[in-house]
Amino acid sequence: MKELISFIFLTAAFVSGPFLIVLFGRMAVRGEELLEADSKLH
Repeated sequence: MKELISFIFLTAAFVSGPFLIVLFGRMAVRGEELLEADSKLH
């Protein structure tokens, strides 16, 4: 039973890994754009 749970967990982590990286990458880019726009206003 423990092997099954760990297998499901590893599969979920493997599948969601690239998705999370893309998500965080977009958030970082958007954050930088917001900072640049904010610094231009001041």
